[in-house]
Amino acid sequence: MQEQTDQQQPGEPVAPAPSVLRRMIRAAPVEDAAEPGPERAIGLAIAKAARDRLDLEIDVRSLTERRASLAELPELIENMSLLLLIEGPAEAMGLVVLPGPTLSAIVEVQTTGRIARNPPPPRKPTRMDAAMTVDLVDAILAGIETELARSGEAIWASGFRYASYLDDIRSIGLLMEDVSYRVWTMRLAIGPQAVREGGLLWIVPEQGRAKPALPPQRPAAPPPQPDDASWAQHLEQAVMGSQAALDAVLHRVSMPLSAVMALRPGVDIPLPPDALARLQLEADGRAVATVRLGQRRGLRAVRLVAEEAPPQEVPAPRSEEPDHEAWRRGEDGAAILRDAASAPLKADPGDPGPMQNAV
Repeated sequence: MQEQTDQQQPGEPVAPAPSVLRRMIRAAPVEDAAEPGPERAIGLAIAKAARDRLDLEIDVRSLTERRASLAELPELIENMSLLLLIEGPAEAMGLVVLPGPTLSAIVEVQTTGRIARNPPPPRKPTRMDAAMTVDLVDAILAGIETELARSGEAIWASGFRYASYLDDIRSIGLLMEDVSYRVWTMRLAIGPQAVREGGLLWIVPEQGRAKPALPPQRPAAPPPQPDDASWAQHLEQAVMGSQAALDAVLHRVSMPLSAVMALRPGVDIPLPPDALARLQLEADGRAVATVRLGQRRGLRAVRLVAEEAPPQEVPAPRSEEPDHEAWRRGEDGAAILRDAASAPLKADPGDPGPMQNAV
């Protein structure tokens, strides 16, 4: 084997030395590519939506953008195209236009599972065609929104979804605003091995109305957990600061419905003679203390006669039949009730002092 050397052989032409420009290019660092613009986002969204929704291959071969007024839009739309009105933020209106070859490919793959090489003859699109393309169109719009979520284009490209089907191109001038529009014109290769060529128009207002995306917020730190001692103290403060309603019950009576319906102002309700001696303090229907009737600072009051009493259920009304004649006569306890209500409120000489436990 002949050994190669870097020495120049006699008679061999001299290779030119690398130029200064080439050396500078080779030494220059390779910078990262800029963030992809809307062209790449639109292409990815269309390809992904077609694959996920229809199991169909669609490749965006070319994509151009231009500005157009409302009056110029009908001139950019091919005859026999499907017109889908889309609605965005702040009632902004746009269009998705599917020419005949693109529409027929979408319908064929959903009905027959395959795409013929030659498109069918042109026909006027129907509302049924719109229903068969809505899912794909919304998926494309959602994909564009996702791809452009953190770029400046998201303001004018985000938030659009299918709104209605237009059966007449003249409806564009009636339903859409007279503003400047962004018109994206696409040429598509549809199906395996690009068996069908088609197009698509995406039209949205030039001035965006979507709200800019907010930067992700860091989750708030959890509040510090109190220890057992402070937790018990806070719990005690919360419980002891709550309100409790107490009822001083003189007596519970049972009377027939006819007597209840006959009650009128001035009618006496008889009480047993020992009612004043069996006054009870109740909370939520449970007896909590035994009290006696008295006065404090010129007001009717009750005094606790025991520090605490074992909780017990309020006794049910006595089952024996009440003396209806006694109700009519107003005998026995009625006199006691009248005397207690009409007695003057004056200090009791035997009262040891202010009633601190009065309620």
